[in-house]
Amino acid sequence: MFAVRIYFVLNLLGRQTLDTDRFHESRSPLTLYIPIFSITEFIFHMGWLKVAESLLNPFGADDENFAVSMIIDRNLKVRFMLTEAF
Repeated sequence: MFAVRIYFVLNLLGRQTLDTDRFHESRSPLTLYIPIFSITEFIFHMGWLKVAESLLNPFGADDENFAVSMIIDRNLKVRFMLTEAF
């Protein structure tokens, strides 16, 4: 998640438009001041991050729920043991 946030900080700095006369001729005022594609990219990426965070433990953090990460780790260990055996 840290890498995605760093990407958006660098994206914010890198996609700034220059305020010169030659850029005013080729762009409309709306696209000059509002980075529409950067905003939609930010919304989609942050939405995907929230979905990924919720999928880490889909059953919640109650006492009665499964520890999904422990089950996934166990399944990975069993898979690696089986692949080493063959």
